[in-house]
Amino acid sequence: MARVYRAYLFSEAADMFGPYPAKNGFKGRVAEYNSVEEIYSYIEDELKLAVSKFDENATIKNDASDAFYAGDIKAWKKYANSLRLRCAMRFSNVGDVGKTRFENIIREVGDVSGFISENIDNASVAQSDIADLENPAGSIFALSYIGMEITSTLTNIGFGLGGISVREMAKHPGTSAYGLPDEALNNHLRSPNEYLGLYMPEVLPTKTNIESAGYLYDYIPSEIDPRILVNYHIPGHHDGLVNFYEKRDKDAEQEGKNYQEIEVPSGSGNKISTKYTFSSFTCGDLTGKGDVIRSFRIALGRLPAISKQYRGGNLRRVYFGAWETYFLLAEAAHYGWQTGRTAKEWYELGVKTSFEYHKIGLYADEYLQSESYNRIGTSAKFDHTTEISSTQLKRKIHSSKAEETITYNYPKGVHPTNNDVLSKIMTQKYIAQNPWQPFEVTNDYRRTGLPFFENPFLEGLLPFMPFYTDATKADIKNVYRRVRYPINLKTKNPAGYEQALQLLGGEDKPETPLIWQKK
Repeated sequence: MARVYRAYLFSEAADMFGPYPAKNGFKGRVAEYNSVEEIYSYIEDELKLAVSKFDENATIKNDASDAFYAGDIKAWKKYANSLRLRCAMRFSNVGDVGKTRFENIIREVGDVSGFISENIDNASVAQSDIADLENPAGSIFALSYIGMEITSTLTNIGFGLGGISVREMAKHPGTSAYGLPDEALNNHLRSPNEYLGLYMPEVLPTKTNIESAGYLYDYIPSEIDPRILVNYHIPGHHDGLVNFYEKRDKDAEQEGKNYQEIEVPSGSGNKISTKYTFSSFTCGDLTGKGDVIRSFRIALGRLPAISKQYRGGNLRRVYFGAWETYFLLAEAAHYGWQTGRTAKEWYELGVKTSFEYHKIGLYADEYLQSESYNRIGTSAKFDHTTEISSTQLKRKIHSSKAEETITYNYPKGVHPTNNDVLSKIMTQKYIAQNPWQPFEVTNDYRRTGLPFFENPFLEGLLPFMPFYTDATKADIKNVYRRVRYPINLKTKNPAGYEQALQLLGGEDKPETPLIWQKK
């Protein structure tokens, strides 16, 4: 068990920094550095050895010292084998290394049941509702003073995707749309395929590479990926399940306060309600245009934020979900690797497993037949690969309150197309991994350029990204490639530091790519 978890940690360190002394390190003496290729080969050997040593006949059920599986050896084997698939896929761009390793694992394990293929087998640990240095099992979402609002990456991906109606979701428990009142359903729903939002370029940043920037989403999208409404609340709606700020808002209403109102611009007397809206913002330099975004974030809950189910530690923290197994297999099958089924079959199993995890499986079949595009130009239906370059959308001008129709041009990312099979697989994997695996989805982006990540805002300058001068152009470097080594490594172990740079093949900078990353 320890060997499996150590292998996982080795992969995390290699993905973050690059070369380091994995094979002979941590033994009380200075060790030689290993290349990323060596580390991953070592990880595969370690995981394969662990699988061979597991005895499924051993009876150590309900072992309190095993936070993952309580002594279930069969489950540990599945976790190890699924990790092997993840690690093999890292090298999909490195000759035949990834293909050979991946296919060998498939042959050795045999049936998909030898991997994590059901949610009951997910590699996960219980959490408490307190997070501090003395309680490492605390929920990673338990810090109430942090908003943990939805990202613009996720709203761009989720708006319109799958075509599931919020009106329909309002009828069924399980999402933040449940119980939406007639006021919201009749006056605050707008189709993201017809309406873009409230255009405020005078106070909101626009310098990035997607045309949805510069807008407040002054509405609830009438169609949205339902998993987003499991994970994020609708500002101002008391759904009883998702909204972490529900009690605060109710108490404030009784005192005559209104947290769902902001003044734009500050001091103007012009107030905007954030109730029944679904806005998001990206990061970056906001020079001259940060006041509105700060107003949204000062009083938490004005933007969709992570569900109280996560904040309370009620859910087990997932290290590897069954959906990831299926999306890895879908990607491999798409490349023509031998997996035993088609990419479409694996893809649809991944989506359904993700929906089942969130207890919204009733929407999965309809979702998978949808040809509705999201803000990126991606649809959910596997066989629907028609590309779209632009569409006509309405928008409201903040300064005049007038509505007009514009041409919305779908963004151009690092990947050349938006609705091909690989874009669909990586988009669905990204949504499914939310919110448990942010590092892993970043690894996928660094490897494939998918799904679409918007550039940071560039209203001024970003000194730590001197190469980033054109906000309109997608560039894989605009998301970090790696993390710099600790600053004291160069002085405390200069020989090791130089060896690390030689193996890295570049400077100790965030934009230096690792061998498996998209160049």
